[in-house]
Amino acid sequence: MKRSSIVLFAFWVLGSWAQPSPAQIGTGDIGQQARRGMEMAMMDLENQSLGITEEAMKESIGEAELQSFLDGAVVRLVLEPEGRFTSFAMLGGDLVSFTVGKQQVTTGEDWTLDENEWVQRSGEFEVSKKAQKVSLTVRAGETEVTAKCFNKYRASDGPVTFYVGPLDGYFCMGLSEAEGDEG
Repeated sequence: MKRSSIVLFAFWVLGSWAQPSPAQIGTGDIGQQARRGMEMAMMDLENQSLGITEEAMKESIGEAELQSFLDGAVVRLVLEPEGRFTSFAMLGGDLVSFTVGKQQVTTGEDWTLDENEWVQRSGEFEVSKKAQKVSLTVRAGETEVTAKCFNKYRASDGPVTFYVGPLDGYFCMGLSEAEGDEG
């Protein structure tokens, strides 16, 4: 009896280790190590006064890790240098509002579906002259969550896209398209 209990316990321990983690199930969540790596890469780029671009992030954390995060993003907010924004949210979700510094912008009621069936809204916001903190308020059903973005937004030569996606919880970061711009 004692021996069979030990064998069953050993199988249970091995079985519990073999369980897929949430990151392996396909939730888009790539885990705490990846989040820490992305945060460190973004701090390094900021400290070097380099733009946080998609290319720079690929070089810092790896193309597969970055692509996994971008593919898992549930909301995208594109801020244009002339003060226009376009938001995209997965069908069933909604970007309710976003803040840039002290300015809170409601995305509005009018929306369309883009070719990938994402809810798309557009509008205007006031571009600040200096870098400002950004946060996005997202709703899914009755639940609202505000994601504070890791990096700040400042006026740039090209669009800056903020992504909210699963990364050891929800994570928000901005990437600019133009070299030398900072998200």
